[in-house]
This record gives sequence, C-alpha cells and structure tokens, in this order.
Amino acid sequence: MAETTTGNEGKIAISEGAEVYGSDGEQWGRVEAVGAKYLTIAEGLLGQRQYYLPISFVACGDPDRVELNVPLVDAKAQALTEEPRDEPIFGESVPILPEEMEAIGIPEPERADVGTGEDEAETERARRAKGMG
Repeated sequence: MAETTTGNEGKIAISEGAEVYGSDGEQWGRVEAVGAKYLTIAEGLLGQRQYYLPISFVACGDPDRVELNVPLVDAKAQALTEEPRDEPIFGESVPILPEEMEAIGIPEPERADVGTGEDEAETERARRAKGMG
C-alpha cells in the first residue's frame, strides 16, 4: 500500500490494484503504480493501455477504490500516455544500495529472477554475477 497526499486534505491510502472511478461514477481501470506525483492507471482487462494521472486528480481513496475529482472523460483527456519525466519513480531513479536499506531496517528482497541454474552451485554463481552475494 502506498500513501499519497492531495492538497490540504491530508493523507490518502491507495493500493496497487484499486479500481479508479471518475466523479461521474464511471469506472476507468485499476491503479498499476503509485508514484510521488502520478498514478499509473491500467485500462482494459489485460492492462492494454497505461495512463499517468497527476495525484491532484484524486478526490478520495482507499486500498480498494480511488475516486477522482473530475468526470472520467476529463481525467482521460488530461492524463499522459507517456511516462512523465518529472516523476521520481520513472525519471532518474536508481536502486537503493543494500547497505543503505540495512541501515534503515529494510531487509533485502528475495529476487525470483535470480538463481535459474540447474544446481545450487550454478545458482550461487548467478547470484554473484548479479551482485547479490
């Protein structure tokens, strides 16, 4: 779950997967990602289209539903279809070093894409090659 702020209203909890609705009650899609400045909204059953909508368009939200402060047609008209350059999670973001994560108490996540080897030794070589051990 991610938290975001909108104006003077305080913090709103928005989760990936929450359904997005315009102020007219029309359903748009689901939240694919929550950034510092934008929501990434996936439209269609398989998320065929992505939109990047400024957080300022969020009227209220909870982990399951996000309601916008404009009708769906207006939100779509003002949403970006390209990843915004001024969004920290898309722009110049860099991975957090494991040492920094450890210093603030965040455990290193296990990666599913590492360790594709046939045996344990090959898996360990793959982990070292990717800088994970």
